[in-house]
Amino acid sequence: DECWDRGDLKQKDYFDRLAAMYGLRAVRGKYGKKILLGGVDLVYDALGNRRSVEDSLRLVRPQGTVVIVGMGHPRWVDWDPVPYKQLSVLGSHGRGIEAWKGGHRHTYEIVHDLMAAGHFPADRLLTHIFPLEDYRTALRILTHKGRHGAVHAAFRVSG
Repeated sequence: DECWDRGDLKQKDYFDRLAAMYGLRAVRGKYGKKILLGGVDLVYDALGNRRSVEDSLRLVRPQGTVVIVGMGHPRWVDWDPVPYKQLSVLGSHGRGIEAWKGGHRHTYEIVHDLMAAGHFPADRLLTHIFPLEDYRTALRILTHKGRHGAVHAAFRVSG
């Protein structure tokens, strides 16, 4: 029931911190990358780049779920954990009319209600705010989200 990003933590610190939070063990896997023994039930990846997808696959428990909503366009990802851990990997991009609680509602209405009820920590998704005149910098950072730790950005319009 927590949402947080790896920020500036190194991979070792990141996996060790998660292990401590959930009472798990972080160990070095066969090819030298850290993994969690046990893992978490669900990982929601809002970046979708190679590093975040691979981390997500190593953080989730066997038969857990990884939801990838970020569009980082990774060129190559090590998908080996998927069959070995029998993972469910879901992708989502876009919006529309959704079947929801016995009815149909627009995606944005559902997300708005979830955020208003405190079920979706939107404050952690908005990672950068720029003055409108810095739009070039904003676009550069959003083009390289992983390098800058960006998820979503907004513009501050004065006047």
